Amino acid sequence: MSQHVTDAVVLNSIDFGESDKILTFYTLAFGKIKGIAKGAKRSKKRFGINLEPFSLVRLHFFEKKEDSLVRVSACDLINAFQGIRDDLFKIAHGSYMIEVVEKMAPERERHPELFRLLTDFLGILEERGMNEDLLRVFEIRLLDDLGFRPHLSDCVTCHRPFARSIDIRFSPEKGGVVCRGCARALLQTMPVSMGTIKTLEMALKIDPLKVPRLVFNRDARDESKNILRGFIRFHIGKELKSLEFIEKIKDIK
Repeated sequence: MSQHVTDAVVLNSIDFGESDKILTFYTLAFGKIKGIAKGAKRSKKRFGINLEPFSLVRLHFFEKKEDSLVRVSACDLINAFQGIRDDLFKIAHGSYMIEVVEKMAPERERHPELFRLLTDFLGILEERGMNEDLLRVFEIRLLDDLGFRPHLSDCVTCHRPFARSIDIRFSPEKGGVVCRGCARALLQTMPVSMGTIKTLEMALKIDPLKVPRLVFNRDARDESKNILRGFIRFHIGKELKSLEFIEKIKDIK
């Protein structure tokens, strides 16, 4: 039996039986893991909010080789991100961020840069709120951290450089931008301009502390939303429930 301690963000929490919870964590040391907290529903004093989504915790767990779930023995709260929980719009955007990490990140594959991305953006969400530009930065950096960085420098198929006047498309299937000729052989492509490509390249390079200062123009905002959401949907295979939630509450304000 192996025992471990690591920082973790709670991605999902599901009641199981009369007293247990099944949990999904994104951890600093182990990547995404799933576990069971025995008696968690009965022991509110022991776990409390520590096992609720968004919580940043110090996770203590042990595992046996024959078990598919780790056993949560303790969970010490580091940051509840309470400012997210008190605002419906922040809950909606935070739910999207943790859902896309849960759906895209492979189990037991360590990506410490993704852990830092998630915790940094939960902090930004709590302090400043979220907008479409920040979500695009989160999405493209998540793709990059997981090894799915979109190919933006030239045509991903023929590798010819782009002239400014050329008709450029983005292919989720190919994982990058394609020229007009190569796009003809593909079933699904989306329009993208050179300006949007430059903005996305900047989003990948900008210092994390300066991320909130990055502003997309209208074309870059619309195009990047279409191509990044389409690329994520291609890898997951379906639309995320949290996106439906965001759309439903847009008109409340």
